[in-house]
Amino acid sequence: MPYIIAVLAFIVIGVGFTLFQSNPNSDTEPISLNTLVEEMKETTSGTTTPIEENPNETGPIEINKAQPEPAKDTPKSTAPTETAPTTPTPSAPAPASTYTDGSYRTSSTYRTPEGTYTMDVQLTVSDDVITAASVGFDSKGARDGYSKRFNNSYQSVIVGKSLDTANLSRVGGASLTTRAFNNALDSIRSQAS
Repeated sequence: MPYIIAVLAFIVIGVGFTLFQSNPNSDTEPISLNTLVEEMKETTSGTTTPIEENPNETGPIEINKAQPEPAKDTPKSTAPTETAPTTPTPSAPAPASTYTDGSYRTSSTYRTPEGTYTMDVQLTVSDDVITAASVGFDSKGARDGYSKRFNNSYQSVIVGKSLDTANLSRVGGASLTTRAFNNALDSIRSQAS
């Protein structure tokens, strides 16, 4: 209902503006509400919201909501439709690999408060993704608790990662061992380039 009132207000303003513009210097008497409604009927003929006159001009103008027309049945065509043949869209070529597929091995030495350890790292790379990884420690590193925790956790973090963006962060609580592994990753990136 407020929508209809707003539409009517715009129509009344529009008609009033049109009347004022069409005869701006007119010295004629003001237009009555009934005359304005009649002109609005003429201006808006063909719309779906008919306006009824209010016989006493003191109350609001009532608006009857138009009932929607029932949908007309349209006959369906039985002729076969032709479709234009489609040409297959060529798929974009796969981006060139940054690294050469293969297995790479390197060693990384690192210092801890308990001493200097050596870590051997082997990675298998396919389509720039690390598909397998193994780490071995020297005898001193193999007994270290941090090295053991790193060794139990690193594979789930590194396998499946892009070699280009792989970078571990304190795996198994072993920050120095993790840093040594990241140094080994840098060395393998150089080898695989």
